[in-house]
Amino acid sequence: MKITKLQIVLLSAATLLIVLLFLIPTKPSLEEVKIQASVDAKIDSAIAMVNSGSPMQGIFLLRELSEEHPDNMRIQLNLGMFSVQSGQIDKAEARFQTVLKNVPNQPEALYFMGYIEAGKGNKEQALDYLQKALEFAKDDALKQDIEQYLKELNS
Repeated sequence: MKITKLQIVLLSAATLLIVLLFLIPTKPSLEEVKIQASVDAKIDSAIAMVNSGSPMQGIFLLRELSEEHPDNMRIQLNLGMFSVQSGQIDKAEARFQTVLKNVPNQPEALYFMGYIEAGKGNKEQALDYLQKALEFAKDDALKQDIEQYLKELNS
């Protein structure tokens, strides 16, 4: 049986179409959305606990969530920020590095890395982190904090 050019073109087009269909991003399932909403609600609850007088209970909840969802960068970011607040700078740095490895332009993680580097006496590296944080920050309050900290470091 002789294959014509038209058949080859049609077969190639069909193959390409099948490959493209597999590459099209799919919407998350309803179950995946529900799970994420539940995780977000638990994160919000943990943050509220930390800020309202039950800090250890909130931290324990965040740690538990971190074990269940190690790829959730919101959990990692908040654990890093609470580590800074409690003076656990090495733990904070590890958390922020994890966030930046996964989300290189995450402004809060960049800001806190600038803070950590400044505390270590690495002014140039701190300024680099802070400039990058300022570039990607969308929140006006965060931008103001970054600008203020940059002024302090440059004075």
